[in-house]
Amino acid sequence: SVNLSSPFGKRLLKHENHHKKEIEDNIISYDNHYITSKGEKYKRINVNGEWGVMWKGEFRPEGHPDLDWEKRAINAEKNK
Repeated sequence: SVNLSSPFGKRLLKHENHHKKEIEDNIISYDNHYITSKGEKYKRINVNGEWGVMWKGEFRPEGHPDLDWEKRAINAEKNK
């Protein structure tokens, strides 16, 4: 479990709440086969038991900081 009052917990909440808001605002969506971000669709795949997406022709695991929706969520962690 994570202590949500800790610095890590506070960053985690900001990150996940940013994803939640983008889903509510229809900026991102996902299902078992695709992640869509700002109208661009990315195929979800499983490579050796690890889920991720094809990003610019290369596999990126889910949560990878190269992914544009993760970059936005990481930036949201820094906001007060």
